[in-house]
Amino acid sequence: TYSPPYHKWEHNRRYIVIIVALASLIGTFSTSTYIPSIKFIERDLDTSSELIALSVSLFNLIMGIFPLFWGFLSDRYGRKRILVIALSITVIGSILCGFAWNAYYLIAFRVMTAMGISASGVTGGGTIVDTHPPNIRGTATAIYASTLLVGPILGPIVGGAISQFFGWRWIFYSIALWAFSLFLIVIFFMPETIDFESPQSKSKTWRNFNPFLPIWYFLSSANLFIVAIYGAIVFGTLFSVLFVYPIKLEENFGKSEFVIGLSFMPLGFGLLIGTIIGGRTTDWCYRTPFLNAGSGGRLLPTVLSGIMFTVAIVAFGWLVEENYWLSMVASVFVGAGNTIGRPGIQTFAVEQKLQQAAGISGGLMFISFTVVFGAVTVVPLMLDIMDLIWMCLIGAALVWICVPLLLYVVVTNWGVKTR
Repeated sequence: TYSPPYHKWEHNRRYIVIIVALASLIGTFSTSTYIPSIKFIERDLDTSSELIALSVSLFNLIMGIFPLFWGFLSDRYGRKRILVIALSITVIGSILCGFAWNAYYLIAFRVMTAMGISASGVTGGGTIVDTHPPNIRGTATAIYASTLLVGPILGPIVGGAISQFFGWRWIFYSIALWAFSLFLIVIFFMPETIDFESPQSKSKTWRNFNPFLPIWYFLSSANLFIVAIYGAIVFGTLFSVLFVYPIKLEENFGKSEFVIGLSFMPLGFGLLIGTIIGGRTTDWCYRTPFLNAGSGGRLLPTVLSGIMFTVAIVAFGWLVEENYWLSMVASVFVGAGNTIGRPGIQTFAVEQKLQQAAGISGGLMFISFTVVFGAVTVVPLMLDIMDLIWMCLIGAALVWICVPLLLYVVVTNWGVKTR
């Protein structure tokens, strides 16, 4: 039987994970980086808030759709080759965004950027499966998967500062410089990790090309469907907070563009702490003889973090209307509640279909970013008819409904081991 050559990556796993994590970070960073500058962009381009919001929501929609195509191409032609192509598209699209002379061109170039950078998520997931055996896969996945949540928080912090001191167009020029730097690093320093001699790689041909196959995997498997929906709801709730938080800080506390960006730092700190805890506990629950939990154990931190997240998001929704400083304290727990569970979701999902690791990663991104697209589209309308606390209660209720379903997945997969 075929055995993946994990041993050949023993000495350079760490820097490979760093490269794919930085590439993935560009994508999620770009989703929110100009949110603190929306009003300034509206004024500069003489356009409406609806069109600028459309550029945000369409970016997220494309970030969800195109990984389905990139996933197959990455499994067939290699991680490195696809990542180089994706970064090239990102560089060109970001530069054009900086030169956009009206809202319609900004939307078009943002779509182009999303088409490219959406590949970074699936190539990263596939690379980790290529290079890490199951007993250490959770920690590596935590580093990579944390970019899905850290990026949207880091975006407003950095983007707010760049916009205030250099102008909003330099947000996109900075993304282009970052992508170009990684383009060079990938070309000269990142090895190709996929084993083209494996039976799974040889089976990938254009004759069986079906970019929507990962969606069928999630629809046909109760385990995959439950973890994907839970992850998407948590991510969508977080992104709704990202969209509303700057508005509330300006309305309730009169904060400036720069201070609004800095106000996301406690949330980012929570995400970072959650990443560390989530990665280590995911691996510990999988491999410790005391539990002998296997794949089901990977989701134990996810269940516990889901309970914490529901309490934290409700507290945050109330405090952001009442007290600026306490709202930032609550945001730490909102962030930790997100990232503690993310490594378990990502690792558990790809281990269900190891031979289609990039495709499964693409399916997770499709579901998560489709939910974000819906959330960003609906949230401005909801703000007109309800307070933020009610929106947070809705998000918490949806997460709470998923927690017993996650427990079902934990129990039915207890003790199951993967290669």
